[in-house]
Amino acid sequence: MRESLQGDFRNLRKGDAVVAFSRVGLHSLKAGIEKATGRRCAIVYGSLPPETRAQQAALFNDPDNDYDYLAASDAIGMGLNLEIKRVVFETATKHDGMQYRTLHIPEVKQIGGRAGRYRTATQDMKASAGTSPPAGSPAAVKWGTAGFVTTMEDEDLKVIQRSFSTDAEPLKTAGILPPTRIIERFSSYFPPQTPLSFMLLRLKELAKISSKFHFCRSDDMIEVADIIQPYPMSISDRCIFLSAPVTLRDFGQKEVLKAFAKCVSDMSGGHLLDIEEINLEVLDADRDTFPGGSSLYLRHLEALHKSITLYLWLSYRYLGIFESQHLAFHVKGLVEEKINDYLEHLNFVPEARLQHARRARQMAEQRRVKQEKVFHGETPSDDLPHHEGPGNWQEEGHEEPLLEDPEEAQTVTPSSERTSGIISTDSNQDQTRAGAQV
Repeated sequence: MRESLQGDFRNLRKGDAVVAFSRVGLHSLKAGIEKATGRRCAIVYGSLPPETRAQQAALFNDPDNDYDYLAASDAIGMGLNLEIKRVVFETATKHDGMQYRTLHIPEVKQIGGRAGRYRTATQDMKASAGTSPPAGSPAAVKWGTAGFVTTMEDEDLKVIQRSFSTDAEPLKTAGILPPTRIIERFSSYFPPQTPLSFMLLRLKELAKISSKFHFCRSDDMIEVADIIQPYPMSISDRCIFLSAPVTLRDFGQKEVLKAFAKCVSDMSGGHLLDIEEINLEVLDADRDTFPGGSSLYLRHLEALHKSITLYLWLSYRYLGIFESQHLAFHVKGLVEEKINDYLEHLNFVPEARLQHARRARQMAEQRRVKQEKVFHGETPSDDLPHHEGPGNWQEEGHEEPLLEDPEEAQTVTPSSERTSGIISTDSNQDQTRAGAQV
């Protein structure tokens, strides 16, 4: 499309899906859309329980209720059948875990490609029964139409238009990492106290691989190896930690990783209540009186959830050490309840979201300019995600970030009034795809 929504939710149409990239962003969008339009907005993202995702999708797909709009994550590209007439990008930038960047062409096309799935449940039942609407009927005409893609702000529209008019660069190589048995064999050529990070760097330098493959970026692996280096353990145990689901840039995760490594090294001390670095006290805190404000409260909840997730992951590999698996699942459920309660109470603050979007846009542009200067107009292949695009909702562990960056917490305010988000209903779904136009 040639026009954005001019930043005004009142320009939304029935069947629109607004895409954002964090759970806080999605819930604040839902609150803003419902306040501005007076209509209901369903919400769908990967870390919702499967039953809840299906319920929300059914609410949006049903043409006979007041759920006219959908707030969805970039996982919209896979996993559910949603009758979307138009995809609206809240922003054309995304945080990659380190900094903001402009959306890649495959991402834009895969997300925008969901537009055009505008088929009612009645049509779906008729199709499965071997019948179809009469030619010329409203249902038949509606099903043949293409979808549309636009943005909330004019500044992002050119990025989306350019992405749809440009062919994505074909993938030339596949990323690989050495398996544990190769690392163990390679380590035998070094003295016993040699840091694992050094051996990994040497392995990357010396390895000969086919031109069809490339070494995946190993910065995080190297950092994890250095963090756990002081704790005596076998190469096999160290390699397990290299694969662990930990994001070192997140709040307090380095300290938690050290505590878990010490447990494995000592072969004891892994009871959940004995690990001081896991901040269980936040479960008793009140968000309204939390020191540092509600945004810091949310960050502490997110940190606890990630700590528990890592604990559970390790408990399947070291059951005799991390023995509190049942308790950890219980704590994980309590944390998720508190996070969901916080998210359902969010208010939309237009000025703050606009400022946040501008800052993200500026940072993404600065990153692009810097790359062009360093690489003379070419983006380094290592810096591009070789398996980019939204994940599968059914894939274990797929989860949008709670916040894209800590400052995003300042763009919303908790509300004392609860906004309803989960209502059960039944709906048939369809697996056909129509084209998308910009």
